[in-house]
Amino acid sequence: EKALRTPKASQERQVALYHEFRNRQWPASGEQCVSNIVAFDGSGEEPGSLWGLGSGWGSHFGHLLGNAGRVALLREAVLVQKTHPVWLWSPDGKGVETYLEPISSCDRRAANATLSAREIKDCEGCDPEAMAPVLAALMRPNAEVRAAETALRKRIRWDHETTPIIGLHVREGDKGSESPLHPLVEHLDALREHIKAGALPAGARVYVATDSS
Repeated sequence: EKALRTPKASQERQVALYHEFRNRQWPASGEQCVSNIVAFDGSGEEPGSLWGLGSGWGSHFGHLLGNAGRVALLREAVLVQKTHPVWLWSPDGKGVETYLEPISSCDRRAANATLSAREIKDCEGCDPEAMAPVLAALMRPNAEVRAAETALRKRIRWDHETTPIIGLHVREGDKGSESPLHPLVEHLDALREHIKAGALPAGARVYVATDSS
Protein backbone atom coordinates (compact mmCIF):
# COMPACT_ATOMS: atom_id res chain seq x y z
CA GLU A 1 0.00 0.00 0.00
CA LYS A 2 2.83 2.41 0.79
CA ALA A 3 4.28 1.94 -2.69
CA LEU A 4 0.89 2.61 -4.25
CA ARG A 5 0.59 5.84 -2.27
CA THR A 6 4.05 7.13 -3.21
CA PRO A 7 3.68 10.60 -4.81
CA LYS A 8 4.59 10.80 -8.48
CA ALA A 9 7.44 13.25 -7.79
CA SER A 10 8.97 10.74 -5.38
CA GLN A 11 8.61 7.92 -7.91
CA GLU A 12 10.37 10.01 -10.56
CA ARG A 13 13.18 10.81 -8.13
CA GLN A 14 13.60 7.13 -7.28
CA VAL A 15 13.90 6.29 -10.99
CA ALA A 16 16.58 8.99 -11.32
CA LEU A 17 18.45 7.59 -8.30
CA TYR A 18 18.26 4.09 -9.79
CA HIS A 19 19.90 5.21 -13.03
CA GLU A 20 22.52 7.31 -11.20
CA PHE A 21 23.51 4.36 -9.00
CA ARG A 22 23.32 1.72 -11.74
CA ASN A 23 25.38 3.71 -14.24
CA ARG A 24 28.16 4.04 -11.69
CA GLN A 25 28.05 0.35 -10.69
CA TRP A 26 28.12 -0.94 -14.27
CA PRO A 27 29.70 1.76 -16.48
CA ALA A 28 29.61 1.41 -20.26
CA SER A 29 33.33 0.62 -20.35
CA GLY A 30 35.93 -0.58 -17.88
CA GLU A 31 37.90 2.61 -18.32
CA GLN A 32 35.03 4.50 -16.69
CA CYS A 33 35.48 2.71 -13.36
CA VAL A 34 36.49 5.49 -11.00
CA SER A 35 39.15 5.27 -8.31
CA ASN A 36 36.53 6.00 -5.65
CA ILE A 37 35.58 2.40 -4.84
CA VAL A 38 34.31 1.21 -1.45
CA ALA A 39 34.11 -2.44 -0.37
CA PHE A 40 32.02 -4.21 2.24
CA ASP A 41 31.85 -7.73 3.61
CA GLY A 42 28.91 -7.53 5.99
CA SER A 43 30.62 -9.38 8.81
CA GLY A 44 30.55 -6.73 11.52
CA GLU A 45 33.36 -6.28 14.04
CA GLU A 46 32.71 -9.74 15.47
CA PRO A 47 30.35 -12.64 14.64
CA GLY A 48 26.75 -11.57 15.12
CA SER A 49 27.57 -8.00 16.11
CA LEU A 50 26.06 -6.16 13.16
CA TRP A 51 22.39 -7.11 13.50
CA GLY A 52 22.38 -9.50 16.41
CA LEU A 53 22.51 -13.28 16.53
CA GLY A 54 18.74 -13.59 16.02
CA SER A 55 18.70 -11.80 12.68
CA GLY A 56 18.05 -13.88 9.57
CA TRP A 57 19.89 -13.58 6.28
CA GLY A 58 16.89 -11.80 4.77
CA SER A 59 17.59 -8.84 7.04
CA HIS A 60 21.24 -8.91 6.08
CA PHE A 61 20.37 -9.15 2.41
CA GLY A 62 17.94 -6.23 2.39
CA HIS A 63 19.13 -3.82 5.07
CA LEU A 64 22.85 -4.53 4.82
CA LEU A 65 23.14 -4.54 1.05
CA GLY A 66 20.70 -1.65 0.67
CA ASN A 67 22.48 0.47 3.27
CA ALA A 68 25.92 -0.30 1.81
CA GLY A 69 24.63 0.80 -1.58
CA ARG A 70 23.15 3.98 -0.11
CA VAL A 71 26.47 4.83 1.55
CA ALA A 72 28.18 4.37 -1.82
CA LEU A 73 25.56 6.57 -3.48
CA LEU A 74 26.09 9.24 -0.83
CA ARG A 75 29.86 9.15 -1.42
CA GLU A 76 29.45 9.00 -5.22
CA ALA A 77 31.46 5.78 -5.07
CA VAL A 78 31.29 2.34 -6.66
CA LEU A 79 30.23 -0.43 -4.26
CA VAL A 80 31.99 -3.80 -4.45
CA GLN A 81 32.23 -6.74 -2.08
CA LYS A 82 35.60 -7.78 -0.66
CA THR A 83 37.59 -10.36 -2.59
CA HIS A 84 37.32 -12.78 0.32
CA PRO A 85 34.22 -11.69 2.24
CA VAL A 86 33.09 -13.12 5.55
CA TRP A 87 29.31 -13.36 5.53
CA LEU A 88 27.27 -14.48 8.49
CA TRP A 89 24.48 -15.89 6.33
CA SER A 90 26.24 -17.07 3.17
CA PRO A 91 26.51 -20.88 3.22
CA ASP A 92 29.42 -21.03 0.77
CA GLY A 93 31.31 -17.87 1.72
CA LYS A 94 30.72 -16.22 -1.64
CA GLY A 95 28.63 -13.39 -0.21
CA VAL A 96 25.99 -11.83 -2.44
CA GLU A 97 27.27 -13.87 -5.39
CA THR A 98 25.74 -16.93 -3.72
CA TYR A 99 22.42 -15.60 -5.02
CA LEU A 100 23.15 -12.56 -7.21
CA GLU A 101 25.19 -11.51 -10.18
CA PRO A 102 28.30 -9.50 -9.19
CA ILE A 103 27.20 -6.11 -7.86
CA SER A 104 29.64 -4.17 -10.06
CA SER A 105 31.64 -4.61 -13.26
CA CYS A 106 34.52 -2.63 -11.70
CA ASP A 107 37.58 -4.44 -10.34
CA ARG A 108 36.88 -5.16 -6.66
CA ARG A 109 40.63 -5.25 -5.97
CA ALA A 110 40.76 -1.52 -6.71
CA ALA A 111 38.75 -0.64 -3.58
CA ASN A 112 40.52 2.01 -1.54
CA ALA A 113 38.25 1.79 1.51
CA THR A 114 36.18 -0.81 3.35
CA LEU A 115 32.89 0.24 4.90
CA SER A 116 32.67 -0.37 8.63
CA ALA A 117 29.77 -2.14 10.29
CA ARG A 118 28.73 1.11 11.96
CA GLU A 119 28.69 3.02 8.66
CA ILE A 120 26.50 0.38 7.06
CA LYS A 121 24.17 -0.07 10.02
CA ASP A 122 23.65 3.63 10.83
CA CYS A 123 23.88 4.92 7.25
CA GLU A 124 24.20 8.51 8.50
CA GLY A 125 23.18 11.05 5.86
CA CYS A 126 21.83 8.38 3.52
CA ASP A 127 18.86 9.23 1.34
CA PRO A 128 15.78 7.33 2.62
CA GLU A 129 14.30 7.27 -0.87
CA ALA A 130 17.37 5.53 -2.27
CA MET A 131 16.80 2.12 -0.61
CA ALA A 132 14.37 0.77 -3.24
CA PRO A 133 16.40 2.05 -6.24
CA VAL A 134 19.64 0.63 -4.82
CA LEU A 135 18.14 -2.81 -4.14
CA ALA A 136 16.42 -2.81 -7.55
CA ALA A 137 19.81 -2.24 -9.18
CA LEU A 138 21.79 -4.71 -7.06
CA MET A 139 19.39 -7.65 -6.78
CA ARG A 140 19.96 -9.39 -10.11
CA PRO A 141 19.50 -13.15 -9.62
CA ASN A 142 22.42 -15.27 -10.82
CA ALA A 143 22.14 -18.26 -13.16
CA GLU A 144 21.55 -20.77 -10.35
CA VAL A 145 18.70 -18.75 -8.86
CA ARG A 146 17.18 -18.15 -12.30
CA ALA A 147 17.30 -21.90 -12.98
CA ALA A 148 15.50 -22.58 -9.68
CA GLU A 149 12.85 -20.00 -10.61
CA THR A 150 12.39 -21.56 -14.04
CA ALA A 151 11.95 -25.01 -12.46
CA LEU A 152 9.40 -23.62 -10.00
CA ARG A 153 7.43 -21.90 -12.76
CA LYS A 154 7.32 -25.17 -14.69
CA ARG A 155 6.23 -27.16 -11.62
CA ILE A 156 3.29 -24.84 -10.89
CA ARG A 157 2.53 -24.54 -14.63
CA TRP A 158 3.47 -20.87 -14.93
CA ASP A 159 6.33 -21.47 -17.34
CA HIS A 160 4.26 -20.00 -20.19
CA GLU A 161 2.38 -17.47 -18.04
CA THR A 162 1.85 -14.15 -19.79
CA THR A 163 -0.56 -12.48 -17.36
CA PRO A 164 0.87 -10.25 -14.59
CA ILE A 165 1.81 -11.99 -11.33
CA ILE A 166 1.46 -10.26 -7.95
CA GLY A 167 3.72 -11.59 -5.20
CA LEU A 168 2.01 -11.56 -1.79
CA HIS A 169 4.38 -12.12 1.15
CA VAL A 170 2.44 -12.89 4.35
CA ARG A 171 4.65 -13.14 7.43
CA GLU A 172 3.06 -14.63 10.53
CA GLY A 173 6.16 -15.84 12.35
CA ASP A 174 8.54 -13.34 13.94
CA LYS A 175 6.45 -10.43 12.64
CA GLY A 176 3.76 -11.42 15.12
CA SER A 177 5.90 -9.83 17.84
CA GLU A 178 6.04 -6.53 15.93
CA SER A 179 2.52 -5.99 14.65
CA PRO A 180 -0.98 -7.49 14.84
CA LEU A 181 -1.53 -10.63 12.78
CA HIS A 182 -4.21 -10.50 10.07
CA PRO A 183 -5.89 -13.53 8.49
CA LEU A 184 -4.90 -14.30 4.91
CA VAL A 185 -8.41 -13.40 3.74
CA GLU A 186 -7.82 -9.79 4.85
CA HIS A 187 -4.72 -9.56 2.65
CA LEU A 188 -6.68 -10.95 -0.29
CA ASP A 189 -9.57 -8.56 0.35
CA ALA A 190 -7.08 -5.66 0.28
CA LEU A 191 -5.72 -6.92 -3.05
CA ARG A 192 -9.24 -7.08 -4.48
CA GLU A 193 -9.88 -3.48 -3.38
CA HIS A 194 -6.70 -2.30 -5.12
CA ILE A 195 -7.71 -4.21 -8.26
CA LYS A 196 -11.18 -2.62 -8.17
CA ALA A 197 -9.59 0.81 -7.78
CA GLY A 198 -7.43 0.18 -10.85
CA ALA A 199 -4.19 0.26 -8.84
CA LEU A 200 -3.34 -3.35 -9.82
CA PRO A 201 -3.98 -5.22 -13.11
CA ALA A 202 -7.41 -6.86 -13.19
CA GLY A 203 -6.24 -10.10 -14.80
CA ALA A 204 -3.32 -10.73 -12.46
CA ARG A 205 -2.53 -14.03 -10.79
CA VAL A 206 -1.42 -14.05 -7.15
CA TYR A 207 1.57 -15.96 -5.78
CA VAL A 208 1.36 -16.26 -1.99
CA ALA A 209 4.54 -16.87 0.02
CA THR A 210 4.13 -17.35 3.77
CA ASP A 211 5.61 -18.98 6.85
CA SER A 212 2.11 -19.79 8.12
CA SER A 213 0.93 -23.38 7.97
